[in-house]
This record gives sequence, structure tokens and C-alpha cells, in this order.
Amino acid sequence: MPESPHDASTIEYQSWFQREHGRLPTWEDALSHCSEEDKGLMRQVLKAKRIDSRDVADMHWEMKRPA
Repeated sequence: MPESPHDASTIEYQSWFQREHGRLPTWEDALSHCSEEDKGLMRQVLKAKRIDSRDVADMHWEMKRPA
């Protein structure tokens, strides 16, 4: 679905983004094309996982546990 966020944690998206933009993507980059509502929902999910959406996406973010 085009309006869904990209999964910034995948190597495929990170590789593509690096080639296109010369840097690794942040979660904000992955959300940039989404509706404001979807951005808000995804930011809430990331915040609950203690992830700053402005940080470069970690490929293993879903497995991290808070210290």
C-alpha cells in the first residue's frame, strides 16, 4: 500500500535509501509519504519501543528490549 510506512529496518530499504540519498534512513524518512494520522500512529509505536523517529533505523529494532 503506497500510503503505508516503509519498513526502515530492512536492509533492502536501507540500501535503496543510501543509494538515493547518500545516507541511512531515519524512521521519519520512512514515514515521509504517509498521512499525518498514520505518522502519528507510527510515532506512538516507536515511542512505546523507546525509539526516536529521528534516529537512523536499526535493523533489529523489533527485537530490542529496554535496558
